[in-house]
Amino acid sequence: MSDNINIIQKQFNAKGVLQVAPIFNPDAWVGDFADRAFQYNCLSYAADLNDEEAKRFKNELMPIYNLYLKLYLLGLRPVRDNDISNLEKGQTPIIGRLTNNPGESGEVVDYHWYRLNRDGSWSHKMGWHAKPETLKAIWKQGSKTPTFQSGYEARYPYAIGVWARAKCHSRVKRPSQKERDVIRQSTVYNRIKRHILDQIPHQASSYKVASRVASYQR
Repeated sequence: MSDNINIIQKQFNAKGVLQVAPIFNPDAWVGDFADRAFQYNCLSYAADLNDEEAKRFKNELMPIYNLYLKLYLLGLRPVRDNDISNLEKGQTPIIGRLTNNPGESGEVVDYHWYRLNRDGSWSHKMGWHAKPETLKAIWKQGSKTPTFQSGYEARYPYAIGVWARAKCHSRVKRPSQKERDVIRQSTVYNRIKRHILDQIPHQASSYKVASRVASYQR
């Protein structure tokens, strides 16, 4: 382990990050529980929604194309400087990638998300039909955010950084138009939006990659 990973591990322990991180349990997705996989995609899995929340997410939030609004409602917040050591006590990290620039509207073609597990490993779920699996986190020298080689990174070329999962902020319910208008004017919503848009112009990936990806949201 490099020095920066040791430092991050100590900060995780001090802030209780691993203690509140979700448990990776492969047995919860097979046999009698196999139907659970159809209720979760990568985002609802990474956000650690319970089964009832996952159903509401699929039925009420998936039709919302605005990613900024969706992340707001899930209680996900950008981590300062995309530095995983900046997590606050009681938060655990998830890391996101997009196929395209969502622009001012927040509309995306597709996304993919990874989460930290309680044992210190990372995992993801590849769409509605797959069961979750662990994957190796790659820590580049001097980096405080891991990268992954799941086979999805080329398909989702835009890295949008580290996000904090905090259960107390979650509102897995489709908002009314009036509620949406209020949310769009909020400081938190606009911080989510800026966090994503500020990163994408600095990345050299081509839109041609995104145009070939089949959408999970339409």
